[in-house]
Amino acid sequence: MSLTELSPDDFDEFAISVKELVSARSKSESAAVRLIVVEGENGAGKTTLAARLAGSFDATHVKLDDYLRPRSQACESFVDLVDVAAFSAAIQDAPLVVADGVLISDVLARAELASDYSVYVKRISEYGFWNYGFELARGSLVEIPSLPPSMLDNEIFEYHLRRLPHECANVVFHRVG
Repeated sequence: MSLTELSPDDFDEFAISVKELVSARSKSESAAVRLIVVEGENGAGKTTLAARLAGSFDATHVKLDDYLRPRSQACESFVDLVDVAAFSAAIQDAPLVVADGVLISDVLARAELASDYSVYVKRISEYGFWNYGFELARGSLVEIPSLPPSMLDNEIFEYHLRRLPHECANVVFHRVG
């Protein structure tokens, strides 16, 4: 999988680049791209980017957060909170889908599905750093004594160490701010 890093000035430039990349991939392989996933850390801009990308492709936008069940009993992971059957059905009902969410590859694996194309959103600080990059290189989350990491923060971090979505994506979108 080739990795392309993009830092466009505006979304239109990014959408054109992704359309060209997806089109080239569809032509070079026997099957067309049917499922594009957008992932990244909390607050990176996944849903905003996925909605705009879906609009530019005239595709269905599926938000993983819309398939979260109320937390009524103890669960061991975020994926346990997802109604995987309903999420899977939503993806399979449309000819082209742009889906977004944290831990989305784990949810797709549980549904026995895989993405055809992936976009990773890196939220870059105003100083040019990707905070998660420091933490991943260090091998642990930076703990702020007054604000300990949540279970989801830890799960997202472990997911990044295990799946390396920021390295395995077809395209990495740098969002500054």
